[in-house]
Amino acid sequence: MSRPPASARVRLRPTAGGIAFALLLPVCVLVAINAGSNAVFALAFLLAGVLATATWQSRTALAGLRVEAVPAAPTFAGGVVEYRLRLRPADDRALPAMRIIAEIDTPWHGRSAALLQAGETRLSCVAGQRGWLPPAPVFLVTLWPLGLMRARLRAGLLPAVLVYPRPAPPGQARPPRAQTARRSGDPDTLSTLRPYVPGDRPGQIAWKALARSETLLTRQFDGMTGQALLLEWDALAGDTETRLSWLTRQVLDCALRGESYGLRLPGTEVPPGSGPLHQQTCLRALALHQLEAVPPELPA
Repeated sequence: MSRPPASARVRLRPTAGGIAFALLLPVCVLVAINAGSNAVFALAFLLAGVLATATWQSRTALAGLRVEAVPAAPTFAGGVVEYRLRLRPADDRALPAMRIIAEIDTPWHGRSAALLQAGETRLSCVAGQRGWLPPAPVFLVTLWPLGLMRARLRAGLLPAVLVYPRPAPPGQARPPRAQTARRSGDPDTLSTLRPYVPGDRPGQIAWKALARSETLLTRQFDGMTGQALLLEWDALAGDTETRLSWLTRQVLDCALRGESYGLRLPGTEVPPGSGPLHQQTCLRALALHQLEAVPPELPA
């Protein structure tokens, strides 16, 4: 019979209670020898049987279990990455009725644990910096049945997650050399009405249209819809992360206002556009600036 790979083996470690229980056995044997008591001998053998049975059950409890992880959505540096986990048996057997904890512990994810529930379980960690948050092995841990042994099994892999740069705070004064938006068209000529989005100035709201349709609309002028904004690296001052932070804020603000915008970084240019897909393209370019575009492999 082939031996399972090391990553698929259940590893056992005695708990404090298990160590105390094991130390009780030689004490019982010594007492039984000195006192010549068959009852104490029987107790010692009973405790040994309990320990052996509990150890065997701890080893087999996690055997064949695996964890399926739904890829987490991209987040911003300093934000929370939330994985969704499902516990699956290797065959058609029913899931064990015992307390099982899913945990990760890596330098990139930190240490995080969650009690596995029926159905879907959420496991969270904090994204430290932009770029790829590497894949991470997820382990199953249980103290079943008596808490004498801690069984641990590597049962799955959390996929890599893209982390966007931390955006600059909204409404904060822009850094030196920040680009001023230049647009074509007459800024006083009304072009169209569009749905209101948070952040629009009260002076732009079409109050008469609101009275007629009971829908909040914003007046958009030619000067607002003419030339697309170009968010440029060279238009900002500061180090790499500061510029990326400000460009991320500008992308979010332009997307919120429904504007057309492009992005120009050293070695990368995203043509002007709008919409959620265009926003993701720009944020991805900012996240991977001067970094590997391909998700990393699992560290050894």
